[in-house]
Amino acid sequence: MGRRRQIAYFHGVPGSPAELDLVRCKKPHELDVFVPDRLVCGTDRDLSESFRAVADQIEQRYPDGRIEIIGFSLGTYFALQVAPFLSQRIDVLHLVSSTAPLQWSGYLEDMAGKAVFGMARENPGLFGGMTSIQSFMARYFPNILFKLLFASSRGEDRNLIGDSRFESVLSGILTDSLGHGSRSYQAEIMGYSNDWLPQRNLSEKKIILWHGQKDNWSPVQMAHDLQAYFGEGTELKEFPGLSHYSTLQYALHQILCDHS
Repeated sequence: MGRRRQIAYFHGVPGSPAELDLVRCKKPHELDVFVPDRLVCGTDRDLSESFRAVADQIEQRYPDGRIEIIGFSLGTYFALQVAPFLSQRIDVLHLVSSTAPLQWSGYLEDMAGKAVFGMARENPGLFGGMTSIQSFMARYFPNILFKLLFASSRGEDRNLIGDSRFESVLSGILTDSLGHGSRSYQAEIMGYSNDWLPQRNLSEKKIILWHGQKDNWSPVQMAHDLQAYFGEGTELKEFPGLSHYSTLQYALHQILCDHS
């Protein structure tokens, strides 16, 4: 038996390791998937200490050998900041339903989270108050919060709303990340919403972008702009009928279960 694949997974925001429960592989023993604890060591606007600390976690888990990184949604922001610390170890960087820096374009007009990100950029105090309300709902009314967040879903994501297993997984994720981990959620949203850039030298690594054309959480233009930023060697896989979480399900199945 060969060595297990070493994979570091960066969940979304809100998000949790439970995102991996959206797929079930027939041969999980071939995978060693690690979800680092995204502890917040810095300030809301400077998470550099956290990026270094998370890279250290990954190196402690995988002291040698090649590492694959999967980032989903806002987790791609964190993954792109951690990756330079692991650049000599990375085999491939998968960016699923990826986010790009907001300063690149007028993305906000097409984003379901327009109010959240706009508030984080322009009025951090009000954003903190809104996070407190979300945290309360996540603790006591996660199913209602789930329905509110998915009210504007497009593409195949609309079909997921009627899937009881998907709702159960996502409601649990909301409780974990917003109900009990809201400080980390707030810091990451603030960090992402302010100006930042991925390091261009990551283009030397194999980067694959997985994106649904119907995504209104992370508009597909973000993936196109990231591909242009990193260069022609970056692969973009687009899916006409998929949106945010439907792309995650498909990508995880392809990356983890059907990988050869």
